[in-house]
Amino acid sequence: MKTRLKLTFRLTLLFLLFVALSIELTGTVAYYSDRNALQNATIAGLVAASEEKEAALNNWVEEGRWDVATLAASPQLCAHVATLVATPPGSADFQAAHDSLLADLSLWAGPGRYFESLFVIEPKSGQVIASTEASDEGKLVGDQPYFLQGNVGPYGQNLHYPADAESLVMTASAPMRAEDGRLLAVLAGNMSLDAVSAIITHILTRTALMTPTWSTRLTHSSPSRV
Repeated sequence: MKTRLKLTFRLTLLFLLFVALSIELTGTVAYYSDRNALQNATIAGLVAASEEKEAALNNWVEEGRWDVATLAASPQLCAHVATLVATPPGSADFQAAHDSLLADLSLWAGPGRYFESLFVIEPKSGQVIASTEASDEGKLVGDQPYFLQGNVGPYGQNLHYPADAESLVMTASAPMRAEDGRLLAVLAGNMSLDAVSAIITHILTRTALMTPTWSTRLTHSSPSRV
C-alpha cells in the first residue's frame, strides 16, 4: 500500500513538473514569437519611413523644378533676359535690364523663400550674367548638370557640392526662350534646404516615437523568471 502511495505521489509530482515546464516553454515560445513579430514591425516601420522621406524629397524637388520652369516661361523675365544677351555688358540698357530682372527674381528668392537664390546663365559661355546672390555673377557653370540639362528642359539636380562652395545645395533649372523658340538663357535656382530639414525631422521624430512603444511592449511581455 505504501509502495503504491509513493508511486502515486511520484507520478503526481512528475505530472506537476511536466505541466510547469510546459507552461514555461509555452510562455517562452510566445515571448520570442512576439519579439520577432515586433522586431519585424519595427523594421517595416523604418523602411516605410525611409520610403516616405524619399517620396517627400522627390516631390519637393519636382515642385522646385516646375516652379523654375514657370518663372523661366514668364514673358516679362524673358524680355529682360533678351535685352541682357543682346546688349554689351556695362551699357545703360544692359544695366537697366539687369536691375529690372533682379527686382523680379528677388520676389522669389532670399531668406524665408522657396529659393535661396535664382540666377541666369548665358547659354554659349555658361557664365552667370545675373543673380540674386551678387557674388555668383561672373561664375562659369557650363559643366554643371543643371546647366547642361537646363538647356533642354526643366531639370532638378539633387544634393551636390558646387565647385567653390562648402555646403550642399539642390538646384532646379529650365530654359528661357524667345517667342520664336530661340534659347536665350538658362534660369537656375538653389532651393532652400530648410524644407528638406523639416521633412526629415518630421519623419525621424515620428519614427522615434514609434520605437519606444514597441520596446516597452517587449519589456512587459518578457517571460518571468523564478
